[in-house]
Amino acid sequence: MNRTKSSLYYLIFFVLVLFVGAMQEIKLVWDLSDTMNALMALPNLVSLLLLAGVVVSETKDFRKIMLQERTQKAKQTG
Repeated sequence: MNRTKSSLYYLIFFVLVLFVGAMQEIKLVWDLSDTMNALMALPNLVSLLLLAGVVVSETKDFRKIMLQERTQKAKQTG
């Protein structure tokens, strides 16, 4: 297998954490797992806040286009 230096470091870190996690109480392991999941969510929440204005603008444009298409269809069929 051709591994880079960084993937080898990751593998060693993973095995060490796996070993340490197996020796800990289950409550601590679940608490750490929950904390890591929450920390992964933080960048996503920040991005949602930063992009909220863009989402609102794009939604308004989309609704405007949909209304125009419906109006054109109604004129063609009616």
